Amino acid sequence: MSSCTYESLHPVKPFVFKTTDVQNAANTVYLNLSTINAAQIANGVIPTKQFKTDRERMQYLQGQRARDTTCSG
Repeated sequence: MSSCTYESLHPVKPFVFKTTDVQNAANTVYLNLSTINAAQIANGVIPTKQFKTDRERMQYLQGQRARDTTCSG
């Protein structure tokens, strides 16, 4: 009899990319999406550029924090 745990059914995958260059490239894409959305919202338009998944948004946020030189810890 095998044990079914949440972790075995839903394995957690890492949020970070394999290299810093790939993470930086992805951050640039995500930043552009956010910039376009902010401009559209400011003009009263429903945003058309959206993150595909919550995971994609988390990758952007994590990468953004990693690049911030003012953060500590």
